[in-house]
Amino acid sequence: MDSLKIPLSAITEHGEPFDAAAPVAGLRPEDAAALPMAKVRVAGTVTRVGDQVLVKARLQGDYVHACDRCLEEARIPLDIEVLWCYSESAPQRPEANADGEIEISPDEPDLPRPIVGNDLDLAPAVWEELALATPLKYVCSETCRGLCPRCGANLNQGACGCGVAHDHEDEDRKAFAKLADLIQDTMEKRPTEE
Repeated sequence: MDSLKIPLSAITEHGEPFDAAAPVAGLRPEDAAALPMAKVRVAGTVTRVGDQVLVKARLQGDYVHACDRCLEEARIPLDIEVLWCYSESAPQRPEANADGEIEISPDEPDLPRPIVGNDLDLAPAVWEELALATPLKYVCSETCRGLCPRCGANLNQGACGCGVAHDHEDEDRKAFAKLADLIQDTMEKRPTEE
């Protein structure tokens, strides 16, 4: 299978395996920001259960982005399992409001995704999973020391020699000490209630 479209006529009650690799840029909806992933592999089975179609799949790929600490390449692997339900009789999913949010009542069960046409198009569901799983922070390794705040040298490659102490724990203590002083000053200036 070259794409993420599965003909409905190929889906049986016994389950139909599929395995596809798709360029992530081709999955991106209009007006959506690009994701730092080149290709995603989607493999699993699609099974007909009554008037519904169940998709059980594994998504695999790598988010590749500049490290937030040292700016070198950070590669964050994605390997998740998903379960989607589709139905030909499913109502259209709710539209987003002006803020881009979809309002679903907590009393409503999860709605199956609608099947439109003669193919089961997995692309929108795959994009949604990739967007939701996008890391908030990119770090090349947990031990990344980052860049020198004075000269910008990559401290993972050794000391920079500019004379700045790079004891992160000491820097953290100093930062929180300043915050404690600020809170103390604020508390002292606060009017007392009588």
